[in-house]
Amino acid sequence: MVRKYVRKTVMQQWSTETMEQAVDAVISGIMSCRQAPIQFQLPQTTLERYVKKRKDDPNSVVDKTAGKYHCVFTKDQELELATYLKDMQKRLFGFTMKELRRLAYQLAARNGCEHPFNEHIEMAGEDWAQSFMKRHPELSLRKPEATSGARAMGFNRVAVAQFFTLLNKVIIENKITGERIYNCDETGITVIPKQHSRIIANRTTSGLPPGGWAEANESGWITIEVFLKWFKKFIEFSNAKKETPVVLLFDGHASHTKNLEVIDLAREKGIILLCFPPHCSHRLQPLDVAFMRPLSLYYEDEVRKWLRMNPGKVVTLFQISTLFGQAFVNAVNMKTALKGFEKTGIWPTNEGIFSDSDFLPAETTNIPIAEAQYEPDCASAIVEPTPVDDPIENSDSLNNPSTPPPKVTMENSNKTQNLPQFSWMLDNPNAPIKKPNISSFPALPPEIIMPIPKLKTAVKRVQRKRGKTAILTESPYKTELTEAIERTNKVKEAQKK
Repeated sequence: MVRKYVRKTVMQQWSTETMEQAVDAVISGIMSCRQAPIQFQLPQTTLERYVKKRKDDPNSVVDKTAGKYHCVFTKDQELELATYLKDMQKRLFGFTMKELRRLAYQLAARNGCEHPFNEHIEMAGEDWAQSFMKRHPELSLRKPEATSGARAMGFNRVAVAQFFTLLNKVIIENKITGERIYNCDETGITVIPKQHSRIIANRTTSGLPPGGWAEANESGWITIEVFLKWFKKFIEFSNAKKETPVVLLFDGHASHTKNLEVIDLAREKGIILLCFPPHCSHRLQPLDVAFMRPLSLYYEDEVRKWLRMNPGKVVTLFQISTLFGQAFVNAVNMKTALKGFEKTGIWPTNEGIFSDSDFLPAETTNIPIAEAQYEPDCASAIVEPTPVDDPIENSDSLNNPSTPPPKVTMENSNKTQNLPQFSWMLDNPNAPIKKPNISSFPALPPEIIMPIPKLKTAVKRVQRKRGKTAILTESPYKTELTEAIERTNKVKEAQKK
């Protein structure tokens, strides 16, 4: 079939809405069959045919047809299929075009629909897939963003509810207001845009934003010592006192949560430390939600401008502070900060900020975070993004599991995420089925042919205790951390002997 068909006739140039109005006008007696075509600019014989059809069957609707050609599925069936695709994408199991074509064939064959699909390869054609996407513009092809099974499972109702319970407790007991809630986070920057290696250290502080400073570390990663130095600066910045305490929110990095000196200093200065639940910072941390992405884009832009202004040179550690300082100044604004706290539901406090669809990925395992002694095996669930060709142009790449293709997703969604494929569900047509109550498909709907994936792998016991959301400055947490550090030190001393 021609990919870009140019219409050569003027047939059926009217809309179904206009035809419906004209039919209603004739049936109600407002106009005659001669007046209505002139008023609504419709072909008279076509209008008369639909009027007769409406008189014979009051429930009939105007449906444009193109002779012997018709869609395989009805409008309701296609709408149900599109809804199913969007639901699967929200659960992090987005469809490729090839999987969509396989599913379409299964739906047509097992529901007795007349179809022209290829029965040898058991797949709908590329033309049908493209036409389906055009009929549903809310769907589009997106390259999935890499995510891990731990992050998909970590953001669940139990974890979020526990965090907001502690947050409300801190706000109410200490009469905290919005200007006394802070969030800190760390990020890696590079000397080359889009490069994933981290820098070793800053050698100069020239060009940093006002009030900025630099700390050196051989590994390039934040450590307990570096975070302690930053925390002392934060105390000066926040003017925290026991009479007017402030709240500092951060993720569960060991440099934050296993730092006794920071906890003691926070208790002394009136700073309440609240840790996010594990694997939830991408939705609960204001800096991750609103600030880090713009900062990264501004920094990459500064690096590109510097390279254009200095041809033949490369960015070194000596230029990092200047480039980062300019990017930081461009990224920081009050609107971004307020939006970050608002979108995460931290301030104004809103426990219902997340809808049911936000928790759909966690329903694959449905394991509450309270079961800290168990953790599912997520090692195989980590997916890395790999550039791939469009599956419509190169279907061979779809057979290679190491190159995940684009996924069918919603046009309005900001991100599309990907987990391992579940194409094997289409290969077992004789599996036991349970038909849902309502469906536009007469026999088997999409949820039956390709069920929503559920974890079947047995969980295993982990060796270390899993992190959790907690108020670090409370006595129970400090006591537990002190005992854990003492046990670790005893083991190290015993190993030295």
